[in-house]
Amino acid sequence: MMHADSPTISTSADSLASPSARFRTTLQFLVPTVLAALLIGSTTQQYHLDLLFQVLLGALLASAWNIVGGYAGQIALGHAGFYAIGAYTSTILLLRFGISPWIGMLAGAALAALCAAILGILTLRLRGPFFAMSTVAFAEIVRLTATHWDSVTGGTRGLWISWKPDAWLMGFSDRRAYALVALGLLVLVTAVSFAIARSKLGYLLRAIGSDEDAARSVGVRSSAAKVLAFSISGAFTAMAGTLSAQYALSIDPPTFSSFEISIQAALLSAVGGMGTIAGPIVGAVTMVTTSNLLRSTLGGQFGALHLLIYGIALVLVMLFMRGGIVGLWTRVAKRRHVLKP
Repeated sequence: MMHADSPTISTSADSLASPSARFRTTLQFLVPTVLAALLIGSTTQQYHLDLLFQVLLGALLASAWNIVGGYAGQIALGHAGFYAIGAYTSTILLLRFGISPWIGMLAGAALAALCAAILGILTLRLRGPFFAMSTVAFAEIVRLTATHWDSVTGGTRGLWISWKPDAWLMGFSDRRAYALVALGLLVLVTAVSFAIARSKLGYLLRAIGSDEDAARSVGVRSSAAKVLAFSISGAFTAMAGTLSAQYALSIDPPTFSSFEISIQAALLSAVGGMGTIAGPIVGAVTMVTTSNLLRSTLGGQFGALHLLIYGIALVLVMLFMRGGIVGLWTRVAKRRHVLKP
């Protein structure tokens, strides 16, 4: 649930009316995108490329989760299910029918959106931990299906993708291309989040996240708004699953339906700042980079150290930074502005 001091993006129609406001908004998207693309283009070491890809993928996952978890305040912990749907749908279509992963990505997103809509209709009337546990159950159903439907999913053996140097099959000779695709998807989900934040749907979701009972009392159709947000969130999460499968060239239930994926999506958004545009990206840059640096420094001595770090970060954010890093930065900036003579 969003809190009163949580930072939100201004949704006033007047804020976008002037040419100068639109220009500033364009720069806010364009400058970081160009800088990220230049960083990807200048990176040659495989370790750094892998790190960049993981950061971008984490930001994509967190931004997708933020649509339902940040704006609407619905703490979903089953996004690993949508991630697996995207990965398995595109991979099965490629291996069995030779269908391009680009088309498979759209098919996986559509299937995930449909599953999210059905799940939302059935469970979004639940509150708090009851809704969260229902999403966990959904992800577990997806995992068990992938594990035991051997004839289609490969079961515990998983599925392996034969790499071919063909961009239509998402087989890139230059590994930097995968990071650029991840950047493109991140820009897309950020643009959609931006549009939602400034739309009627955004108003409705924030009202629901702040106080759903009060929102219903003034005529807000909370169920329809939450189902739509959940479907959009699931679709983008599935796209991330497709890209990850093509990057790894293999999929299996333990990797692509892990509960850790669901936790990571929620945590990165919370650390950066739930309900904000920049929060999921800031959270991914901070947490994924820190986790990878510690793992590379300590080696295999502490295999699950990153999980401990995630847990500690979540506790600290909940206790001291309810608005995440972006919220802290916003409050500091406001105080400095007030203190100026």
